[in-house]
Amino acid sequence: MRIGQIDLDTSHAGAFAEILSAGDKARIVAILPGETVMTAELTRDYAEKFGVEHVVETPEEMIGKVDLVLIQSVDWDVHLPRALPFLEAGIPVFLDKPLCGNLADCASFQEWESRGALIYGSSSLRYTREVDEYLALPTDQRGERFRVVYGAVGTDDFNYAIHVAEMLGGLLGRGFTSVRFLDESDSVQLYEARHDCGAVVVFQHSGVWLPFSLGVTTEKGFRHIAVDNSKLYATMLEKMLAAFENRGPLAGMADIAESVRLLLAAKLSRESGGREVALDDAGLKDVSFDGKAFADSYGPTRRASLLNK
Repeated sequence: MRIGQIDLDTSHAGAFAEILSAGDKARIVAILPGETVMTAELTRDYAEKFGVEHVVETPEEMIGKVDLVLIQSVDWDVHLPRALPFLEAGIPVFLDKPLCGNLADCASFQEWESRGALIYGSSSLRYTREVDEYLALPTDQRGERFRVVYGAVGTDDFNYAIHVAEMLGGLLGRGFTSVRFLDESDSVQLYEARHDCGAVVVFQHSGVWLPFSLGVTTEKGFRHIAVDNSKLYATMLEKMLAAFENRGPLAGMADIAESVRLLLAAKLSRESGGREVALDDAGLKDVSFDGKAFADSYGPTRRASLLNK
């Protein structure tokens, strides 16, 4: 399988390339490095390391050279325009987390999917082996109904918080109905959400890094689900390549978009003094997370760390 990578902004790009190059199913054949982080020197080194044949300047130059594209821009607001040439050409795309930062882009991706486009994404925390293994337990061990679910993650309110939203989505499935900001202490923000499975969901994000974890209470007791970070990317890529080979989905855009919607509602609740915000609240159309602002703050630090290696 010939894979292209667009915007080598985060550590995900190199980590994915390492995993793919170690296997026999796919290889990186084309890159568009982007300007947020990469320099000419860094691009040359990356291409040499992974044996990349084509370094291009526009997404359109990849068409005909690749079977699947990984869009890994840290500015989530460019995910849709980056993806459009491939969606129009019928080429599947993977969108790294977060999918996007507003409901209009969510709707566009869902519309493309409804027309038959294969769109994969976004957080590897949606696809963990640990959650798969827990859900595979018989109900006499796991329980028949979730009662309370707790999720924790660092280090910000969207770029990283999306991990806990997607991890909860992977566990519970689609069905969040509302969210309410509870409190904050220092850099920790705490929220309560409702899900149509009946569970009360509490999640937090912190200004410092935290291990990815879930706490689950059912009538059978409490279970802590700790995620092995070293297997996250490989598990997701394995599932994605299998889905691609079968020309099928990985997770639906409606599911992934619900994770975005959950955090948009959380933001609105916090800005509204803690009122409960439904996920279908009309005001969410005016709420967004600014991808460019995040990229502007992230890019120089990431570039400096790569150049100083």
